[in-house]
Amino acid sequence: MAERSSLMSLALLLAPIFCLTALRTILPALDGVLSDDTLSKLFAYGFSLFVGFLMVLKYNIIEDHEYHRSKAIRKLSNSYKLEDKGLWEDSDSTIRELELKAKSNFKGKNALKSEKLMKGQIGNINNEKYDDNSLNYFEKNLEILPDKEIFEENDHGDTKTTLFSKFKSILDKVIDNAALREIDKSKNNIKPKLYSEPDIALDDKWNTSGLKRINKVVTCNSCHSLNDGETNYCGACGNYLS
Repeated sequence: MAERSSLMSLALLLAPIFCLTALRTILPALDGVLSDDTLSKLFAYGFSLFVGFLMVLKYNIIEDHEYHRSKAIRKLSNSYKLEDKGLWEDSDSTIRELELKAKSNFKGKNALKSEKLMKGQIGNINNEKYDDNSLNYFEKNLEILPDKEIFEENDHGDTKTTLFSKFKSILDKVIDNAALREIDKSKNNIKPKLYSEPDIALDDKWNTSGLKRINKVVTCNSCHSLNDGETNYCGACGNYLS
């Protein structure tokens, strides 16, 4: 923690006395009252000294994180005490409830065993736990033996199923390959049909007289557009073609 300056503390302590002396110098009436009455003079200087002491205390207090933390703890100390008291009371009641539940849950042999342990000593409790652990271990070993046999039977059954699945997959592959061969054979047996071209003489190849056709063209008198000779009306203006 940082330390304050002692000279500054002394200055703060004497500052109110200097102020009172300055007021007596400035105000003659105040100086006359304090000079005539010794008790008032002592009271004034004592009060000034007390104010200076408070200023020094305020100056020396460093309001850092630890200061605020301790201040908050002091404020909440009463509430912490009440909460602690309430928590202890609640814990006692919960422990009693748990003990009652534990006693009610034990029935038959377990109830007799728990009562015996509660009346006995801590060493007896440890011995009882050791005996219980040994019995539990023996029972677990007895339970493990049939479980191992079941596991071996399941493993044997799994090997049978895997062999059957492998054989089935091989058989499916053979059937698929045979089907593909049959399809390939049927494709090879199908021969494309060859169509012979009609015999056309060399002279007839170049003879296009039968394909030629000359259409008559008629000009419209109104719009002078060309029209097919077989039509009676103009396709552009719709007038009758004479």
